[in-house]
Amino acid sequence: MLLTRPGASAALAPNQPILTTQLYFPGEPGNNWDQIFDPALLMAVQDGPKGKIATFGFVLNLP
Repeated sequence: MLLTRPGASAALAPNQPILTTQLYFPGEPGNNWDQIFDPALLMAVQDGPKGKIATFGFVLNLP
């Protein structure tokens, strides 16, 4: 399986299973051929004071 360079992430909510997923860097050449790439999982990347800062917003629908 061909995969690009992802960033792994997990979201935690009280009394719920852990949500673990891969997030992707925009502009990564491997995104074009990654077999499980999903553009909905692209992080927003911007310049920070000490390098790059990547963000992604999770929305958890809880009972």
